[in-house]
Amino acid sequence: MKIDNFINTDTKNILLHRDQLNNYLTKQNKSLVTIEIDLTNSCNQRCPQCTFGDYHTGLFLNRTVLDRLIETIPEIGVKGMIITGGGEPCLHKDLGYFVKAVSHLGVDITLTTNGQFVERHFDDLLNGLKRIRVSIDAMTPASYKYTHGMEERDFHKVIENLRNLADEKKKRGASIDIGVSFMICEPNASEVMSAIEFYREIGVNFLHFKPMQLWDKVNKKYYHKFYPMVEQVTSELKSFTQGDFRVSISRENYYKQNLDRIKYNICHGAFFDMIIGADASVYTCCHFKYNPDFCYGNIASDGLNDILKKIKADVTKECFKDCKMDALNQLIEYGMLNPSELLDASVSIDRDKLPLGSKWL
Repeated sequence: MKIDNFINTDTKNILLHRDQLNNYLTKQNKSLVTIEIDLTNSCNQRCPQCTFGDYHTGLFLNRTVLDRLIETIPEIGVKGMIITGGGEPCLHKDLGYFVKAVSHLGVDITLTTNGQFVERHFDDLLNGLKRIRVSIDAMTPASYKYTHGMEERDFHKVIENLRNLADEKKKRGASIDIGVSFMICEPNASEVMSAIEFYREIGVNFLHFKPMQLWDKVNKKYYHKFYPMVEQVTSELKSFTQGDFRVSISRENYYKQNLDRIKYNICHGAFFDMIIGADASVYTCCHFKYNPDFCYGNIASDGLNDILKKIKADVTKECFKDCKMDALNQLIEYGMLNPSELLDASVSIDRDKLPLGSKWL
């Protein structure tokens, strides 16, 4: 078996960070690549399948905590930050301030947002973000109501904001990558091919398809329904790319549920990705955010270097077979046995053609 068998949508970008991979394989510090952070767990929308819907309790990281994080980022050498959708980041009054400060440190920032209030931080987002990914998951008001629980006027406002972002990017010559995230589900599966042309016309840079995760509360696991459109999009991806517009799909996610078991004991991904909740606590995994059993520090009181020494990374019976870190963990397991393959500098990575769904920027 070769390393190529472990390189896919979920893992390819990590090969950009060979120094961190080498540090991890040789048991050195500074393997951290990204920080995922919830500035708030408050949200204005009502997505029926929201993973964190039960945790929308109105928490906001305060300016003191944000400043403390900004001051310590250079110490750990983190490459990127993902401001995530555990809540809606644009509801946070200090989002623009935070993006501006972190981007000045040379850190690439991706923002995941529902897009309804981006105008509140327009200039700072355009100037400071590496990428903005707007979760719309629809191209009609009817399917938007299903995927986001919102009304027609809300759909049109998000589309208007998206157009404004794209237009202003062109006027300013900004380098921000603007894209749309589209979860495929029953009400919108028939819209997939039309959505490609719809969002290309708006002027965004990318469209990323992924499966809608459905939570089985009885068996405590995620599952995905398969749609023929997935194969159609996959087979025609190259034809969709025109100029600055790209299309990608997390195809592997449709097959993860067929895994029989987790075949490793350590979640290696926890050493590359730090998860920070809106309570300022640090967690092993995004799936267990706000679960105290998986918390190992708090940025309001602990130094980042001290937190990194206390990572909880043991795979437990509560871990999901279809965890987003599974592909990376399999890659690292193979790389530990075959380090020269994992660190082979001859493997060529074209950053402009990297998968759009990966967390590794």
